[in-house]
Amino acid sequence: MTQPDRDFSDFVLETASRVGKGIPPFIRYDRDGDYVEVLFTAEDYWADRLDGLVIVLRREEGNGVAGLLVTGVGRLLETRTPGLLAEMEDGKIP
Repeated sequence: MTQPDRDFSDFVLETASRVGKGIPPFIRYDRDGDYVEVLFTAEDYWADRLDGLVIVLRREEGNGVAGLLVTGVGRLLETRTPGLLAEMEDGKIP
């Protein structure tokens, strides 16, 4: 894992531990939109695009982080890990 990847992973885990107390995080991949959505809270939020890949979902109250979207995930996997394919069925990788 490169340093920017590690920094991003640390950010996601740290934010989830602070923001998501008592609320289970919601994580899903949308194949049609080719993005991963991570929500830490059920609160209302607005989108703040950081760059061409990451959109931070900011809470309407307090401006904290409610989640994030990472776009172009399929494209990233194809270029960084060609040949990698994983599918999940009922929460399990067969």
